[in-house]
Amino acid sequence: MGADEAETEFVLTSTDPLSAFISLLDLQRLLLWDFELGAPWRVRHSEPVQPTMHYLREGGFVTSLPTGEVELARGDALFFPRGRRYELADSADSRPPFVDGPDRPTGRCSVRAGGTGAQTNFICCGFLFAPSAVPLLRLLPDVVLCRASQTTMIERRLEELLAATSCDRVQGQQGVVLRLAELLFLEILRSETSGDEDLKPNLLRALAEPQLGRALGRFHQRLGGDWTVAKLSASAGMSRARFSQLFLERLGESPMRYVQRSRLLEAARLLRSSTLNLADIAERVGYTDPTSFSRAFKREYGQSPREYRREWLATDG
Repeated sequence: MGADEAETEFVLTSTDPLSAFISLLDLQRLLLWDFELGAPWRVRHSEPVQPTMHYLREGGFVTSLPTGEVELARGDALFFPRGRRYELADSADSRPPFVDGPDRPTGRCSVRAGGTGAQTNFICCGFLFAPSAVPLLRLLPDVVLCRASQTTMIERRLEELLAATSCDRVQGQQGVVLRLAELLFLEILRSETSGDEDLKPNLLRALAEPQLGRALGRFHQRLGGDWTVAKLSASAGMSRARFSQLFLERLGESPMRYVQRSRLLEAARLLRSSTLNLADIAERVGYTDPTSFSRAFKREYGQSPREYRREWLATDG
């Protein structure tokens, strides 16, 4: 398949609110570790910011989740969408020195370590989003645990991703790699089994409610529209009071707070990736007054849109 064909095949669908949400996050970079470990072994991840996913190709490991100790086997996937510190080990009582992967591998990095016992092979993906995405990442579950019976599409997306990052193909494939990584991120979130057994508010719980999912889908299709609670609740076919209550219960914040954060996140993306002037960006994300837009942006990100763009260009350049 050529690069142009891949560009067409790997586009996320804007009609799916979860796809639209992931596009807003603006994935900047993907980190890949291929771990092959012999028992006894322990792996520690001490960087809490980036979302990470582990897919077991051979063997198994144990880890501690908020719900208790969990064992994973071949074909299982473990995902931390918000990013968190964690430890993995071949067994609960294993105490060898920790194995640490490189902090910032380029492309795909292999790690061979551990003892001479049973072998475990897993792929770890680190998703590096734009800094402005951190507040919206907090709307995702803390943990998503997918058992082998649910990971058919996850495995398919991962194999596509690994093929795209192989040594002989990685040159010129960055755009394709990031789209495949977004699709992998999406497939994991679509899993129905979550490690958050206490059902904390998060985006997946909101989208699981058909009326909320419909309203969120329509909002993301027309993010710059003149949205109010009345219009959102009408698109959901609910009263304003019931819509606001259910939205808060499922997502953990008010409808208009979600609208504002999504709009400003898109504005931050446009400031980084386009040459549009501030008035045009403000209009695209639903602000008729550039001054009001600038004030809202500064409240959210601690600097004006101009300062944000200038700092990004200086850092990125």
